[in-house]
Amino acid sequence: MQSLRNKSIVALFLLVSSMAFFNACEYKNEEDLFLNSNKTCDTVDVSYNDVIQPIFSASCAIAGGCHDDQGASIAFGINLSSYEKTQQSGMTDGMLLDAINHTGSFPMPKGAEKLPKCEIEQIESWVRNGRKNN
Repeated sequence: MQSLRNKSIVALFLLVSSMAFFNACEYKNEEDLFLNSNKTCDTVDVSYNDVIQPIFSASCAIAGGCHDDQGASIAFGINLSSYEKTQQSGMTDGMLLDAINHTGSFPMPKGAEKLPKCEIEQIESWVRNGRKNN
């Protein structure tokens, strides 16, 4: 009788331990974890100067990089260092949106992950609203 009781205790312990182990092995990505966070993505009041240019400067028109004054000659002539140069580059809305969404032939930033979801949504909003210089 004692042997049966010990086996039952061991079996119960193994069952509880394995349940705890498998519950601890859960994958959650950052977007799922912070889905209900207080940080919101403003896609309504998107201005070139306050939102778009900082994104371009940090990810595209990096000094000495690809789409700045020095690198534009080798990056298909697309210069994103200022509003005027962005407009003069001949980059269409489709080219820009395909690049940042990694759906076209030239996903950007080159060799890197896509921009954060909010930044993509802000650029899409800016394009949708006429790529204004504001």
